[in-house]
Amino acid sequence: MKTKEITGGGLFAAAAVVVMLFSVPFPSLTLTCAALAGFLVLFVMLKWGMRPAVLCYITAGVLALVLVPQKETALEFLLFFGIYPMLKLRMERHPSPVACWACKLLFCNVMLAVGYGLCLLLGIPMEEMGGQLPVMLLALNAVFVLYDCCFTRVMRTVMRRYRKLFLND
Repeated sequence: MKTKEITGGGLFAAAAVVVMLFSVPFPSLTLTCAALAGFLVLFVMLKWGMRPAVLCYITAGVLALVLVPQKETALEFLLFFGIYPMLKLRMERHPSPVACWACKLLFCNVMLAVGYGLCLLLGIPMEEMGGQLPVMLLALNAVFVLYDCCFTRVMRTVMRRYRKLFLND
């Protein structure tokens, strides 16, 4: 890897941690901050490729776990929003749209199961959900589809409008 890639990835990782720190004074923005930090990983991947993006994701995730008091944001980034931009571009290379969406939904549901398992393992109370788990799962899948569609539109807009920024030096 080139020095530009390592330095750029490190700067974007630091920026991702700063974005996640905004969830401390505004706890209702945990998902938003994790999602915005994920966009920064996407920018690294678009500019320098997969290896610097993976390093950015790992660095930002570990630093967020250490530095961000709102651990929920760090876990959301690590489990979903940080890795999804890289996986999304890989999944969308599949020629079949049905298989592509099946992979995306499988990833979403596996990560929801991992998150639920972590809640149980860490003793986080889940009594509020009661018997609403199937309804909640359907709602979260619908939100995921909406997130994916919005993510695609933002990515296309950024690539079209700021194309010159993503051309390799």
